Amino acid sequence: MLNAEEIRRSILQGHVPDSWRIVRGSAWSAILFVLVLWIACVVVGTAIGFFLLLIVALIINIKLDDISIIYFIENLLMLFLFLIVAYQQSRKAMDAIIVFAPEGCLEFLNISSDKPTKRRWQVLWYMRTTDLRLHVNTWNIWSNYFLNIQTSNGIHHRWILNPYYGNRVNLAQDILIAYTTYTVLHRGTFNERTGE
Repeated sequence: MLNAEEIRRSILQGHVPDSWRIVRGSAWSAILFVLVLWIACVVVGTAIGFFLLLIVALIINIKLDDISIIYFIENLLMLFLFLIVAYQQSRKAMDAIIVFAPEGCLEFLNISSDKPTKRRWQVLWYMRTTDLRLHVNTWNIWSNYFLNIQTSNGIHHRWILNPYYGNRVNLAQDILIAYTTYTVLHRGTFNERTGE
């Protein structure tokens, strides 16, 4: 079984075997995702902010012209915040990679960082996985798609699917298909494996 650090070094050196499939993060996917979040925040924040400013204006007798200036400054601050977050997320997306190898699937974040403490990765070794399921939470926009993974030693963990790679449903489908293919080729069908 390959080591995650060896896979990382191979990718950075450009030595990618034909059996691997690489999915690189897209800055546009990250920016689009942040834009959707920003629009939602602007709509909700504008409504709440406007009513709070109106209430404060009525209590302390501020002119409506002053409210519109404060309202304009609030929107400028929200735009500036959006630009900062969009820039940060696009930089992170451009340094994110998912590798589909025959033995497993790996996601590298900050793959090109020289500092090991800044690099992060998630690994799904098919051989060690006994159950893999996609879950969708409708209440949380950022982590609404994740994989529930159960390993052969009974440990459960979640793999949150980042929006850096475009459509997260397609990404989850690719991971599930790769896992199912490995399972059928190396362990037989699901019914043989579970005894059902």
